[in-house]
Amino acid sequence: MGWMSFLPSDLAGCVRSELGQLSTAQLRALGQTNAPPSSADRQLEARLAGACVREGKGVVTLRGLALLRVGSAIPKGLPPSLKSCIQAKATRGLTPDVLAQLLSAYLVGGRSGLDARGTQLGKGLAAACARDPTVVRALVLGAVQRLIKKPGLAGTLVKCMVRRTQQIPGSQLEQFALHPLHAPGRALAIGRDLLEHCVVSGLLP
Repeated sequence: MGWMSFLPSDLAGCVRSELGQLSTAQLRALGQTNAPPSSADRQLEARLAGACVREGKGVVTLRGLALLRVGSAIPKGLPPSLKSCIQAKATRGLTPDVLAQLLSAYLVGGRSGLDARGTQLGKGLAAACARDPTVVRALVLGAVQRLIKKPGLAGTLVKCMVRRTQQIPGSQLEQFALHPLHAPGRALAIGRDLLEHCVVSGLLP
C-alpha cells in the first residue's frame, strides 16, 4: 500500500485507522506487495480513503491540487469571464464528496481513471458557466468590443450592444451549454450579428 505515502498526513492517519477495523484476511491480502492489487483490493482501498475524505481528512490539500489541475486544463485563449466562472465554480464545487470521487477514481483506475473523472467534472463546470446568462452576455459583449476598431464608433456602438445583449432570448443563451468550449466562437458570431443590427439601425455617423 505504497500509495498511502503520498497522502496528506491527516488522511493517511484516518486510512490507517480504518485499516485497523479490517479482518486479518483482508489485511493479509492488502499486504501482499509481490503481487499487483486485485480489483477488489483497489475498490476496498478507494472505499476506505473515500470515507476519510468525506469526513474532511486531507480536503485542503486535495482541493488545492485539484484547483491547480483545473487551472492548467483550461484552454488558452478562453475569455476571462468564462475562465473566471469555471475557476469559481470549481472552488465551490470541489466538496469533500467530489474530492473523494476523484481520489477513488485514481485508486481504482490509475491516471486514466482520474483523467476520465476529471474531464467529466470539467465539462460539467464549463456547461454550468455556459448556462449562466451573465457569463454568456459578457462573452458576447467582449466579442463585440473586440470587433470595434474605430475609436470614434466605440462609445455609441457599445451602448447599443449593451442594450442588445440584455435582449438576447434565453433559448439562444441555452445553446451555449450544448458545446461550452465553442462558446467564444458562438459569442463572436452573435456579436457580429448584433453589431450589424446596430450599424443598420443608423448608429454610424
